[in-house]
This record gives sequence, C-alpha cells and structure tokens, in this order.
Amino acid sequence: MKKICIVLILLSFLLSACARAAHSLRVDDAAKAVLQEFGETEQFQKADEDFITTNFDTENVTEAAVYFADDGTEFGFFQLADINEKDTMQASIRAYVNSERESVNSLAALYPAEELTRRLERFDHVNIGVVGDLVYYFISDEALTKRALKQIHS
Repeated sequence: MKKICIVLILLSFLLSACARAAHSLRVDDAAKAVLQEFGETEQFQKADEDFITTNFDTENVTEAAVYFADDGTEFGFFQLADINEKDTMQASIRAYVNSERESVNSLAALYPAEELTRRLERFDHVNIGVVGDLVYYFISDEALTKRALKQIHS
C-alpha cells in the first residue's frame, strides 16, 4: 500500500511538472518581466497596433507587443498561432531591423551625432529568438539583452 501511495505521489509530481512545461509564456507576462529587468519602465512607449501591422508580418500572430525608448532600445514579442511559422516571423523581424538600421545609418551620415552613433551600436547586439510559442527581438546593448533573456528563459 505504501508503494502504491509513493508511486501515485511521484506520478502527480511528474504530471504537474509536465503541465508547467507545456504552459507557454504570454506576451504581456514576457513584456512585464523585461520592463522590470530594464528598470525605468516609464521611459518605454508601447507601440500601437498600426505600428505592428505596418512593420511586421502579423498573419500568424495572435497577440503582439512592441516597446521602444528614446535611446533606441526596443523589444517585441509575438504570440504565434502556429509555432511552425516561427521562421517566417523571424524573417519579418529581420527585415524590420534591417530597415531601421538603414534609416538610422542614413541619419547618422547626414547628421553625425553621438546619440545616433549609440543607436547604431545597439543594432550590433540585435537578438531574435523563440521561447515557447513566442518570437521575440531585442535591439539593446549587450548587457541589457542578456539580462532580459534570462527573464524570459527562466
């Protein structure tokens, strides 16, 4: 009888662990965790839906959030209806990032300024990835990106 009880307890722990692993991170939860890690959350603006649909391929996206700050730091999360479309979403993000980099590079060529140079440096540390059924990107300095990634991968 004791063995049966122990086996049942172990099975219940195993099942609860599987249920937690199957649970995916939500867009709002991921964004909140990153904003808290970055600190000074008031410096970030949340992009509106028009910005997201204009700049990204959102055909397979069920929920999205993009945040940006005046210093050029930017990040976004995209919940996918079908995770098999992650490569398409990542390609869409890469196209957006390349377009933004070209825009800032053009401005920096016309108006050399330290602020624009710092913004361009953030593009050297772009991180695009997947966690659960979320595709994310970060345009930030390397240290902040590493800290944010710890938050969403934990």
